[in-house]
Amino acid sequence: MSSTMYELTAQYNQLFDMCLDPDIDMDVLNDTIEGIEGEIEAKADGYAMVIQELNAKVESLGKEIDRLKERQKMWSNNADRVKKALEDQMKAMEKKSIKTTMFNFTIRNNAPSVVLNDGIDWMDIPTEYLKPRDPDINKTAIKDALKEGKELDFAHLESKQSLMIK
Repeated sequence: MSSTMYELTAQYNQLFDMCLDPDIDMDVLNDTIEGIEGEIEAKADGYAMVIQELNAKVESLGKEIDRLKERQKMWSNNADRVKKALEDQMKAMEKKSIKTTMFNFTIRNNAPSVVLNDGIDWMDIPTEYLKPRDPDINKTAIKDALKEGKELDFAHLESKQSLMIK
C-alpha cells in the first residue's frame, strides 16, 4: 500500500490514539506500527533522493553560472580593449569625432572625479569630508553576553530545528 507522507502522518496520529486505548490488542498495535514505520522510512528515502538530486542540480547550475560569468567578463574585456584601441587611434590622428553612416564617434571630456593622493589614509582627511556610517549591530557580542547569563531587554537566544540528512 503506497501512501503519501501526509496520509502516513495521519495514520501515525491515529496510531497514537490507538495507543491510548487500554483495550487495544498489542499484536495488532505492533503490526500497525511496523507497517507505518516501514512506509514512512521508504518515503523518507524517496524524499532524500529527490533532495540530493535537486542539490546536485543547484551545484551544477552554480558551476554553469560561474562559467558564464567568466565568458561575460572575457567578452566585456574584449569590447573594452577594442574601444580603447579605437580611442587611441583617434587621439593619434587628433580626431575629436568621426561620423559614419551607422555611428558617431566622439572623444569628450568627462566630468572631473576625485582622486586621493598616494599615501593618504581616511584618518588624514578632515571629518567634514567623511560620510558618517550608521551603527551596525554586533550580534556575536550580544550572543556571547546572553550565553554568559546576562539579561538583555532587547534580545534573547532562540534555537531552531532543521532536518539533517546524512
